[in-house]
Parts: sequence; C-alpha cells; structure tokens
Amino acid sequence: MRKRGISDLPTHSDVYLTVPAFAEHMNAPDKTVRKWLHAGVLTAYRFQSEWRISKTDAVLFVEGVRFRR
Repeated sequence: MRKRGISDLPTHSDVYLTVPAFAEHMNAPDKTVRKWLHAGVLTAYRFQSEWRISKTDAVLFVEGVRFRR
C-alpha cells in the first residue's frame, strides 16, 4: 500500500495538518518541525492549544525544500 503524500490531501482550503502529521509526511521528528515553526521557515496557525499547518503552506514548504537541495 502506497503511503499518502501531502499532495494527496483534499484541496479545499480548510485542510490543516497537525505538527505530528506533517512530521510524519516529512519523515522528520516533531521537534524538527517545531524548530522550523519557531525559526519562521514554516508557517503555522495556532488553534486553541495546537499548531496547525495549512495544506497550502505545507506544499509550498515541501517544494521549497526540494528546490533548495
């Protein structure tokens, strides 16, 4: 079974990923994703007590990471 990628998520504007979900897609520890958030290289929004990353911001971040490599 193929692992779902970020671009496989629905495209409507109200799709948000949690930090652990985004970390899983990036194959990175949650701590690394939180460092990206605090450094300002990844945009996220705070909903109650959790950070959420919009699908649009996640895709832009992933494309930027791939482009810089």
